[in-house]
Amino acid sequence: NDNNDNNDNNNDRIIYESQIKQSDVENTKEIERWSLSSDLGRKYASVSGDYNPIHLSAPSAYLFGFRNGAIIHGMWTKARTLATLMPPIESLVPPNDGTPIASVYTEFKTPLFIPSTAALCSLSSTKNNHSVRIFEVKGTQGDCPPYMRGSCSWVN
Repeated sequence: NDNNDNNDNNNDRIIYESQIKQSDVENTKEIERWSLSSDLGRKYASVSGDYNPIHLSAPSAYLFGFRNGAIIHGMWTKARTLATLMPPIESLVPPNDGTPIASVYTEFKTPLFIPSTAALCSLSSTKNNHSVRIFEVKGTQGDCPPYMRGSCSWVN
């Protein structure tokens, strides 16, 4: 029985702790709203080469357990977010001290089903000569959990 008690305690361990907390995104403002069409997954597949059925159509996603339809690829969501928030990478000047020009941290939270509407919310700041953006992509109807949270920064 002692062994069972240890197993119960192991189930309470935190396997993954989010680095972007709810309190970090509470003051973000919506800066862009996206209307995601039902064919967006197929359009992304034609560019990325990722033809995973969960992204292509509601019937194919259903066969793989997604009862609410197809989901847009997380990398599409991340790329769309960064295209909005960051300046073109070629416009950034590398620092002389060898630190990176830019950095990105992303947490995928819940599937973003298509078709749907999503909001990109962000909060800007400056820290140590870097522009910093905390961001969240979430639904626009009611109290939706976030699809994605993260941060990006770049040298000013």
